[in-house]
Amino acid sequence: MKLEFLLEGSAFTLYAIVQGENVAEYLEELEQRNVQAHDQIARRLLQLAERGSSRKKDEFNDLGHELYEAKAKKGPRVIFFYDDNRVVICAHAFDKQGQKTPKREIETAMSRKRSYFSCKEAGLGFEIHRDEKQAEPRRQP
Repeated sequence: MKLEFLLEGSAFTLYAIVQGENVAEYLEELEQRNVQAHDQIARRLLQLAERGSSRKKDEFNDLGHELYEAKAKKGPRVIFFYDDNRVVICAHAFDKQGQKTPKREIETAMSRKRSYFSCKEAGLGFEIHRDEKQAEPRRQP
């Protein structure tokens, strides 16, 4: 399974699953079309890496099934889950349109979470991609 190293903070190291529409590509595309929303979601991810998620409902949400979402005010969401060793895996990103998080978005994240843990339990390892400018992450999945 491929993972993309996103960022490392004092509390957590964040990775994104590279499968289908992946989180890193979503964030790049979001920056092009809505800088303000991109900056909000990027701040949430940085906050997650540095201190963990807050309990403020307008920043983070517990979706059940040990899935959580980082939120921007107008739509963008990143669904993530926790792994051992202070690692956070960002499973899915999307633009939320309505009041509730659509079931299909949660199901996509759940499917990727199951794939992640299946791969880990089978001892298959992960192929980690990182930008040349990024240092080697201290925490590995």
